Amino acid sequence: MRQSARPELICSSCNSRPRRPSTSFGAYGANPTSLTRASTSRPPPRTVSPKPLRRIPIWLDAAYRGLSVVRSAAARAGRDPDELTCGYNIAVMVQEGAAPAKGQVSGGREQVARQLAVFVRGGFSFLNLWPAGDGNRQRERLAHEVIPTLRAMVTAD
Repeated sequence: MRQSARPELICSSCNSRPRRPSTSFGAYGANPTSLTRASTSRPPPRTVSPKPLRRIPIWLDAAYRGLSVVRSAAARAGRDPDELTCGYNIAVMVQEGAAPAKGQVSGGREQVARQLAVFVRGGFSFLNLWPAGDGNRQRERLAHEVIPTLRAMVTAD
């Protein structure tokens, strides 16, 4: 799977804006292309490419399958999949020693940035971060600690 050269990293709760306008497509559920197809035929086989180095949690696996389905549908429709803005909503708790929770990225600054980098490297070009816990403190840590670290990680790739 080819990724765009430089993904946009913003924090929706910090009022940061992407550098360029983009077209977004949102879908939810087991069949994310149902809005784009006229028939109810079976969806194409779902695969994740490139294959992960380790087993990924089921909720993240489903997100990658959905991303793959949407990108394939775009290609079949004659659109360049790399021109899509593919987003993921994720709860984030920036706190050293925070216990992991299903559907939430948690830990210290470096640990959270590494976990979010997995989404970017996996093909998501937009992350909607939901601060968990003390919203004001979390937004501050995301804006001043995590996002700059994340940007440095993914631009170094």
